[in-house]
Amino acid sequence: MHFPNKAIRPKPSISSDYNNDIIDRKINIGTVVSIDIAGIDHPKWNIILDLTDDKCLIASVFINSEINFKYINSHELRDLQYLIRKSDYDFLDHDSFIDCSKVFTEPYSKFKEALIRNAVRKKGELPASEVNKIYDLVRKSKNITGSTKKRFQRLFGTGE
Repeated sequence: MHFPNKAIRPKPSISSDYNNDIIDRKINIGTVVSIDIAGIDHPKWNIILDLTDDKCLIASVFINSEINFKYINSHELRDLQYLIRKSDYDFLDHDSFIDCSKVFTEPYSKFKEALIRNAVRKKGELPASEVNKIYDLVRKSKNITGSTKKRFQRLFGTGE
């Protein structure tokens, strides 16, 4: 039996950056990611609020299942806790609080590595309307340093 000689077409190559590109698209303002934080015995859920233009650092806030009154011990700090309800977000197991009294800065690579190792670390997304409410509260906090405000210009209103 004779088969006609078909031209063998090379398979298109996949960019070596393909997986990196996929992960990079998951790291956006409003993304909720679970990452390990030094000194805390369990992964913390963070909401990404801003990225430096060079993608070196991420500014985020924690989601907590309840307010820790040991640290949130004044009326001013309690006013910076933003309630999000389970009924509004499928990724929540129960109503939770976003602590807008502090901004945590971590290397972009830490979030990226967490997602590369375990894709389910991305928990969900908050809509822009919610992120803007969080921005408003974070901007009221007296716990944010001037250098953090300069570094994260979108978050603190000094950039676009």
